[in-house]
Amino acid sequence: MDDPVTNLDEVADQRTTYEKIMATTKSDDSSSVLMKAGEDFLFDQVWTRPGLSVRDRRLITLSCIAAVRAAKPMAAHVAAALESGDLTREELEEAALQCAAYLGWPTAALLDQAIRQHTTLSP
Repeated sequence: MDDPVTNLDEVADQRTTYEKIMATTKSDDSSSVLMKAGEDFLFDQVWTRPGLSVRDRRLITLSCIAAVRAAKPMAAHVAAALESGDLTREELEEAALQCAAYLGWPTAALLDQAIRQHTTLSP
């Protein structure tokens, strides 16, 4: 099993970890105290733990985000999964189908919409 810290080139600080996981550059200007604390915990302590690969954590995270129907984080995590190369569009579409069976079609449709928006597929 892959060690997430090794997958992330053994990054030391949460900003670099966030940027590698989310495949984007983060600015401090727009973060509230609550958002910063959440990001510090999630990306510095949870995503870097051993036991699951970053790819596995992405699939679990996308499923959880889909379950609570959080559209903005869903779009961000779909983009990160694709841009990092951890998941392909086809794998994400299979994850959406799996979510449909357990979470319902309307919820999975939100994930499917995020996938299509990021990959510029027509609805």
